[in-house]
Amino acid sequence: MVDTLGPQRFTLRDVMPFAVAVIAAVASLTLVKSKLEPGKMAIAAAMLLAIWLVGVVAARQPVRRRLRDIAALALFAAIAVARDGAGGFASGTAPLLAVPIIWIALHGSKGAMRLAGVCTALSFVIPHLLDSGEKYPLSDWRQAAIWTSVAVFVGPVIQDVVARLEVQERAQRTISERFTALMQAATEHSVIATDLDGLITVFSEGASQMLGYRAVDVIGLMTPEAIHDPDEMAAVAAELGTEPGLGVLCELARRGHAGTRQWTYIACDRSRRLVRVAVGVMRGVDGEIDGYIAIAIDITDEETARRRLADAELRWRLLLDHLPEIVVMVVDDELTYVHARGAGLQRQGAGDVRGRTLHETSSAVNVAVLEPLYRSALDGREGVVEIASSVGGFVNRIVATPLPTHGMGRTALVVAQDISELRERETALRFSEQRARRLFDEAPYPAVVLSRDSVVLVANPAFGLLVGCDMETLTGSALARFVPEPSWRNWTELLDEVWAGATGRAELDQLVLDPDGEPLDVSAKAILLYGADEQPEFILVNLVDVTVRRRYEQQLAHLAEHDPLTGLANRRRFDADLTAHLALCRRQGLSGAVVMLDLDHFKEINDTLGHGAGDELIVATAHALRRRMRETDTIARLGGDEFALLLPDVDRDGASIVGEQILQAIRRDVEVPASATRREVTCSVGIVMIENIDLTGGELLSLADLTMYDAKEAGRDRFELLDTTLYSGPRTQTRMVWAQRIKDALVNDGFVAHAQPIVDLSSMRIAGAELLLRMRDLDGSLIMPGRFIYIAERAGLIADLDLWTLGQGLALLERLRISQPEFKVAVNVSGRSIGDPRYADTIAAGLTKGDIDPSRLVLEITETAAIADMEQAKAFVVRMSGLGCELSLDDFGAGFGSFYYLKHFTFDYVKIDGEFVSRCPFNRTDRLIVDSIVGIAHGLGKTTVAEHIADEPTLTAIRTLGVDYGQGYLLGRPGPIEDLLARFDEPDHVIELPLLLATGD
Repeated sequence: MVDTLGPQRFTLRDVMPFAVAVIAAVASLTLVKSKLEPGKMAIAAAMLLAIWLVGVVAARQPVRRRLRDIAALALFAAIAVARDGAGGFASGTAPLLAVPIIWIALHGSKGAMRLAGVCTALSFVIPHLLDSGEKYPLSDWRQAAIWTSVAVFVGPVIQDVVARLEVQERAQRTISERFTALMQAATEHSVIATDLDGLITVFSEGASQMLGYRAVDVIGLMTPEAIHDPDEMAAVAAELGTEPGLGVLCELARRGHAGTRQWTYIACDRSRRLVRVAVGVMRGVDGEIDGYIAIAIDITDEETARRRLADAELRWRLLLDHLPEIVVMVVDDELTYVHARGAGLQRQGAGDVRGRTLHETSSAVNVAVLEPLYRSALDGREGVVEIASSVGGFVNRIVATPLPTHGMGRTALVVAQDISELRERETALRFSEQRARRLFDEAPYPAVVLSRDSVVLVANPAFGLLVGCDMETLTGSALARFVPEPSWRNWTELLDEVWAGATGRAELDQLVLDPDGEPLDVSAKAILLYGADEQPEFILVNLVDVTVRRRYEQQLAHLAEHDPLTGLANRRRFDADLTAHLALCRRQGLSGAVVMLDLDHFKEINDTLGHGAGDELIVATAHALRRRMRETDTIARLGGDEFALLLPDVDRDGASIVGEQILQAIRRDVEVPASATRREVTCSVGIVMIENIDLTGGELLSLADLTMYDAKEAGRDRFELLDTTLYSGPRTQTRMVWAQRIKDALVNDGFVAHAQPIVDLSSMRIAGAELLLRMRDLDGSLIMPGRFIYIAERAGLIADLDLWTLGQGLALLERLRISQPEFKVAVNVSGRSIGDPRYADTIAAGLTKGDIDPSRLVLEITETAAIADMEQAKAFVVRMSGLGCELSLDDFGAGFGSFYYLKHFTFDYVKIDGEFVSRCPFNRTDRLIVDSIVGIAHGLGKTTVAEHIADEPTLTAIRTLGVDYGQGYLLGRPGPIEDLLARFDEPDHVIELPLLLATGD
């Protein structure tokens, strides 16, 4: 520090501690009244008062350091006088010398500090020299040496420390003042600082102008999250792996991302500002981070302008790049193409012209035309020429226009448009009408153009041929001339719809007259044609002769409701007529009868003489019924040899007469074809009166069917008539009771599934089982299926029984899925189930639900089930094979068509009919049949199963013939499923025949 430093203002707070210390010390001396010298004390007091006044002045205005030093040095003299007046050494006032020493050390100059050392020494030496008495003993020199050393040595050290602190304080003050000035002046920048807790500590004037907040409303009260877009903050937090808020700033500052992040600030009025933010840390004097600072520049306008510029440039480039057949180029004084864009560049072979000159890219002929054009444009004059391109021969229209120079040299804009296609279109347009006219005239379908009043303006030759009129006569004729009178109204509605409709088109089937005046079915499509002024002017009508198609449609409609073999109504048509008649019965009280009949012994005839003979027999039966029945009666073939008749308005006597007449007609008019002698054909007839109108059509058919089988059981070649109000027939009544028992058993768990083992004949191990159905009787005993299956089939319940058995089979497979993964379960499928979609759907769902291997389920289909509906049977077999299930052709060899089914159906197993198996050991014919079946099956890759193996000779014969699997009482009787599962506990499940024979019942 030097004396030339400027003035410094002191406050009372700076002076007061020193003044109080001195005054308190002097005041304490007055307590020893006997030793005080009043004169000296008064002088000391006066000196202290003067020094106090200087202190007061120093506290109110800047004081030169020299004056301040003099006042401090004067304090040594005042203390010396007060010490002498208070008794010298004995007064104990020597420590007061610390007050001026410390003051000068804190606030004085270095020279004053040196004088303070001298003054300290003098304050002890001068009293000794002036007073030789006891007031100042020799020991007082030790105090003089101590305090002088303090002033000389300690004082300068304190001064150095104070000087350094003052320099730092001034530097910090300067930095603070400059930072404050910078903050106030930098209005284009937002400066926001926070402490470590996230509270804002600095909020610059630029931040206030940018965001609309006042600094006093923000500092210490808000965090940066309040001005940041929350979604953006969350996104950046997720990107950095930190929490939203202060954590984001901390992480950005830690990673050194300053100046690399664009943010969105939310202003006080909720407007959004795009800013570019640099984030940094603030450190204290100890070098530790004590806050964060974010400096932001508002780039909203800049970003908006940049985006608009980018969009404009993109649109311009896209426009140029997609201008069809256009090339835009810029040439300079050297005739060099400095820019070139446009969709036509590649097409015209100009894709590489940029940076090349006119002479390098064009032929000499074109250069001679283009160079004057370009020179003229460079001189400020626009021009246009047309040339043929040197690449591809295109005709181009070249426009050259001058561009502003902007101090960068002369340039010209050149726009080249390929107009060759335009000229080609003009040429094509001249021929389009000729082509359209030719297409119109040569069209194979009739077409005609009509005016608003339906007058023929133009017609093609096909239309003339359709109506038998030459072209001259057609033109100007009214369309009504060629349309039958009754259908002209339809034509009028069609044309009015076109004129008035929003779409300007309509379609309708109409009639026109052929050259002979006969009506023809045509499909007319009319469309509105517009003139040059875009106003509707004509109607074009295209016609298609659909007369033949209509006939086919009528035939198809007939086939949809009629049996193709006999021409009679089919089941669909019969059900519809019966339902309609029942509705009339309920409304008008009508009556009638439903008749069911089928031929006696038809299966034997069909198997013996073949399907062709069977078909002839069915056709002959249909003819006989037609000749007998009235026109009001409905005759239908339901399938196979079953026929149904609906007799409206007939009483019981009349129905009986019809039944007898049907029997006579079949006996008289129908005979077995291809027979050497005439063989009489008979039928069985069941009749049900429509007297109970609460029954449905299906229920009436079922009753008629049951009644028909009453006639069969009564001896055939007869009819039975059932009164629906009484159900009087004993057999029919019994069947109805059984049908109800079956329904109750299905609902009340009245059925039991038994399993009969299927044995691998090579290893004699149980490989699977066939599930067989049993019904619980009222006394708990089991009823064999022979007593109720027939009723279930006739009552339409057989499909429900199949579903129940299938469910048992799927449950068993699921149960054995882990313990016996190779075990197979076979279930029987009736003809009704083959056509029932529920059955196939249940299989698919059960296999998926139980995670069952489909190949473990074997579906046994009999020949009679397949015969019922061949197409349904094929579809069923295909679907089950697709699921992976295995199929078995049951009772193979019992029917005439067994080998036909083996050829045309995909079966995995062939189950040989038990009639051949049981007599195989002692009947050569049966043995040869079984041998041939095994050979054919194995040749086709099928597996064979023999049923009805009841004794050891049969088993031996069957194994000798190479049959793969066996089933019968010898190998295992049907029994509860649990009994079969218990046999799996036997070692390797090997069949021990002596044990079976001993325990079998």
